[in-house]
Amino acid sequence: LELERRAVLRHGLAFQAHVQREPVATLLDADAPPAPVMALVIEAANLGYWDWDVRNDHIVMNARAAEMAGYTLDEVEPSLRFWAEHVHPEDWPEVQQVMEDHLSGRTPSYQTEHRIRTKSGDWKWVLQAGRVTEHSPDGSSLRATGIQLDIDAAKRAGEQLRRLNEDLEDRLRQRTMELAELEALYHTLAESAPQIIWAADTAGRMTYLNQAW
Repeated sequence: LELERRAVLRHGLAFQAHVQREPVATLLDADAPPAPVMALVIEAANLGYWDWDVRNDHIVMNARAAEMAGYTLDEVEPSLRFWAEHVHPEDWPEVQQVMEDHLSGRTPSYQTEHRIRTKSGDWKWVLQAGRVTEHSPDGSSLRATGIQLDIDAAKRAGEQLRRLNEDLEDRLRQRTMELAELEALYHTLAESAPQIIWAADTAGRMTYLNQAW
């Protein structure tokens, strides 16, 4: 039993590591592992899971999906409307467009990275991915299924690295300007000096000679 748990955990960690690179369609196709195995993988990978009844706007999710926003399952309203209100206003237009594109059949799957408002009022980055898994006879979307992954730490680390790079570039530009100003000042002083001022490279070739010569 312990070996089985370890195998599931390894499978789950591998699943979590590549989920950002692989469309969720590859996780929900006909060749996917049986539901009990997938449930173990989802739990081991610490993923949120959701199953949306599109027509009735009713969402079934696991506890982890609610926990990412700081809620228990009993505290959340099982509807898209509830979760849409928790998406960051700056992110919602893109999330809505990606969702509409998939529900209308223009894309094979749905995947976004966006911020959600937690129960405490903070913003957290998540990755949501899924696809329509059931259609009506006329082709309308009836059911969509997918996962949710907490990517907040990775996003914040990336943002911190970006800011550090920008700060380094700003300092480098400032230092370059300072050196250019010093060089201009040196040139002005050298040209106005009554003494002969010259410079040479390591090979002995003269590289500068002021006007006093």
